[in-house]
Amino acid sequence: MKRIISLLGGCLLLVIGIGCEGKQIVTGGTTGPNKITMELVGSGDQLLQRKKIDLARTFTMPDETRIDTWVIKAGTGDHAPQPLGTMIVLHGLGESKANYFTVGENLAKKGYDVVLIDLRMHGRSTGKYITCGAKEKQDVKTIVDALAKEGKITPEPLYVCGVSFGGATGIQYAAIEPKVRGVLAVAAWKDTVSKAQRDLGLLMDKKKLEAALEEAGKLGDFDPMTTSALIDIPKINGDVYLIHGLLDLSGVPMEESQALFSAAHDPKRLHIITPGPEQVTLMLIWEQWLADQADIVAKGKIKTKTTVEKAPPPAESETDKTPPPTTRPAE
Repeated sequence: MKRIISLLGGCLLLVIGIGCEGKQIVTGGTTGPNKITMELVGSGDQLLQRKKIDLARTFTMPDETRIDTWVIKAGTGDHAPQPLGTMIVLHGLGESKANYFTVGENLAKKGYDVVLIDLRMHGRSTGKYITCGAKEKQDVKTIVDALAKEGKITPEPLYVCGVSFGGATGIQYAAIEPKVRGVLAVAAWKDTVSKAQRDLGLLMDKKKLEAALEEAGKLGDFDPMTTSALIDIPKINGDVYLIHGLLDLSGVPMEESQALFSAAHDPKRLHIITPGPEQVTLMLIWEQWLADQADIVAKGKIKTKTTVEKAPPPAESETDKTPPPTTRPAE
């Protein structure tokens, strides 16, 4: 719904003649309902006091953008005598890392060090514009490299779990970081051009679209034409697990995950779920389910195939079975 309202608002501005096409492509920020989630989860200092996280830090990037980050250390025991690696969790457009705090907790219980990042212009990070993954992937690399060098996280193997904007960014980051051994991307958009077409209207004149992309690139200081998960996904040195629902509420069409799947190297997997009661069920157990799927990737259980399956009942969400996918609103 938030995605639909945003799109309608942008179209209205275009109708009345306000030239905001380029800016619309690089506009982001945590939306009102997700700001409430941020307040409910709490700040980094509050979570540290409650011993819910192990580190809260803000990293300053070369362009002075400040990226807010949390770390949750792995829970170890008989199930994982030592950390299984580090899982980087990236939120969707309009969200923040607070939306995935419970996912992070679940992953830490499974034995992973977890890094939760507020992408540019979201959550408690700063930034005037998003860059659809161009600068965000470098932000992620800078942060993870620094944390690993300081011994705050397990340096490798690395894994990425991202939704929508976070999924596209995660794919682009994995393409420049060979230590990434697995990527889970839910409803990831394939490139900046396709995002711009959805933002501005699929029937927009080609010349106007090109002009808008050029404007967006100038505003965000990046190249929209080469900022592409589709270009980068063949470069990933690890397993790729893509998830998409036929009735997806993020605004990203399923065809984009299908294109990403076709471009990825083995081992890879695309899970598609048809709408129905099972999709609603997965929405109710979303945090645990998403952590389970990320764990599947990290444990190398991906096999090359495309499937359309029904979701498992909630009781099976913590088994080693591979439940079929769905998505939830991320934009």
